[in-house]
Amino acid sequence: MSENMVDKTLVVTSVNVVTELATGNLAYQVTFGEYIKSTPEIINRLPANVRENYPGNQIAVNEILLLIKTDKAPYTVGSKWELKVHKDGTLNLVELK
Repeated sequence: MSENMVDKTLVVTSVNVVTELATGNLAYQVTFGEYIKSTPEIINRLPANVRENYPGNQIAVNEILLLIKTDKAPYTVGSKWELKVHKDGTLNLVELK
């Protein structure tokens, strides 16, 4: 059995500039997940307003979101990262090159 609770490869699905409500400072919201084929069954699970205009044949399934307080986020959409969450709660996030 693995020593990690989570041990998987994720893709950066979005990077957005956001405003931190408490301070008003800008930060980066980085979302990690995977892309899966969008079947009719999956599309039907989306809210109606999204479902009507959904253009693609793939959809992002997001698993973790980080709020990064920095001037420039070191993440790009499409880059691959290995996520490990250990039994003690610590995590490692390492870019795969």
